[in-house]
Amino acid sequence: MELDQLDPDGYSFRYPHNRKFEVMEIPESLGMRNLKQTMNKIHNAFTMIEGGIDAEHERRALDAELKAILTAEY
Repeated sequence: MELDQLDPDGYSFRYPHNRKFEVMEIPESLGMRNLKQTMNKIHNAFTMIEGGIDAEHERRALDAELKAILTAEY
């Protein structure tokens, strides 16, 4: 939706000029610096999610181990 709002006809990303041969600038929000920053944010978010999943796996394994110990004792 963002790309459609910035370039509804799809010319800005395919051609360096419009039909009148006027130079078309790529919006700053789509620049390489912004792309890099956004991809870093996404990477960091997935890293945090991965850490949460790993922690949950470890917690479940510990719970299972404790349950097995308690079951064996009683």
